Amino acid sequence: MTPADWTELLKNGGLTTPFVIFIIGLMRGWWVMGTQHRQMQDSLQERIKDVGEERDRYRDLALGGLEIGQQTAEHLSRERGRR
Repeated sequence: MTPADWTELLKNGGLTTPFVIFIIGLMRGWWVMGTQHRQMQDSLQERIKDVGEERDRYRDLALGGLEIGQQTAEHLSRERGRR
């Protein structure tokens, strides 16, 4: 509806027209809020996914470092045992 249509409706619509316009405004506001809420949820899910991937990457690096440390300790233990 154009602004002229809204003006004409207010002039000729009677007592219920402002109430109907108010309800339509609320519904449009809820639709906008719902759309923004969905966008924020999608953004949050994407961030959670990124954080999970980063966590997995650091865990793999830490486990790799632990494995190297254990291999070094075993190697040194074998070397000392030979002497």
